[in-house]
Amino acid sequence: HGRIETRHCEQLIIDKNWLGKDYRWDGLQSVIKVTAKVEEKLSGKKSEETRWYISSLALTAQQALDAIRSHWQVESMHWMLDV
Repeated sequence: HGRIETRHCEQLIIDKNWLGKDYRWDGLQSVIKVTAKVEEKLSGKKSEETRWYISSLALTAQQALDAIRSHWQVESMHWMLDV
């Protein structure tokens, strides 16, 4: 692909006390942070992007990363339908 991609995934521990009294996500189990770094081999250009995900499943960081990658792999198969 002409680029080097790395992803770092963190699963945050949910402490419902810091969510406040107006907390309305009773099923919230996981907050996931994924940081992706990309380096273009030819130009040397580097970029970094952070994405956040929430889930009602109690996931480890690896399980979350696998689920996210799997989801986008399916989505990329249907790009013609979305255009």
